[in-house]
Formats: sequence, C-alpha cells, structure tokens
Amino acid sequence: MKTPRRRSIRPSTVLVPRGKFTLDELERLALGASYRSNLSHKREMFDGEAGQARLDLDKTLCDGTGTNTQEASEDLLREAFRRGMVSQQVRQRWPQNVWAVDESGEVYQANLANSATGEYHGFPIRSEGRFLTHIRAAWAERAR
Repeated sequence: MKTPRRRSIRPSTVLVPRGKFTLDELERLALGASYRSNLSHKREMFDGEAGQARLDLDKTLCDGTGTNTQEASEDLLREAFRRGMVSQQVRQRWPQNVWAVDESGEVYQANLANSATGEYHGFPIRSEGRFLTHIRAAWAERAR
C-alpha cells in the first residue's frame, strides 16, 4: 500500500496574517479593485450589466444571495480588502483571492479575474467546514 502524500496548502487559500499589508496599502487595493460578475454563476444579470447570463450547473449560483447587486458586491469586496481578508498569493499587486462575510453570515470568495486592472469575480461558498469557520472568525476579529 502506498504511503499517502502530504497535501501542501496552496498560497491562494491562505489568509495573510494581520500586518502583512499596511492600512494604506489595503485602502489603495480596496479603492482600485472592481467587481464584475461571472456570467456562468448567474441566472440574471445585475441592472445595467451587459451580457447574457449563462448559468453553468457546475458553478455556485450567486442569484438569491443578499449581495445580488453590483453596488453591494463591490462594497463587500472593498470591505474585505480593508479588513485584510486576502490570500498570501499575489498576482502583480493583487491578491489571488479575497474573502468576505455578509450580514447573514454567508461567506464569499472573490477570485482575481484580471491582474492588470484588479478586477474580481465572486461567489458564495456553500460548503461548511474549518475553513469557513476560520474566515468568519477572522472577519469578526478584523472589523474596524
């Protein structure tokens, strides 16, 4: 029988420790980042958003969550940056992943879609486990 290989932790899934980014750096990232919905995660587009939704059944559906507007999604993304809820892995100057928790306790992950412009797309994480418990605790701890 083979010895199981030890799984390494991907830097894109590790939350940076507090202090890795200064408050000024986090604020610059928050103001520079933008959110664009991923059409394969939606049944309907945000108001004024161009394109046709094309729901992919393998993707997590975003519709029906509390942040189902462009403004609410960008606000949550910016708050996540301000709290330092970003991954250790960085592409150019942008963290690969950003995590946020809405008022109802729903956890979202935003993935970097364009490292030149700081554009992200996000989705709710539906499974439960230690990682989500960790993200919720860090979100509460890092509140300003």
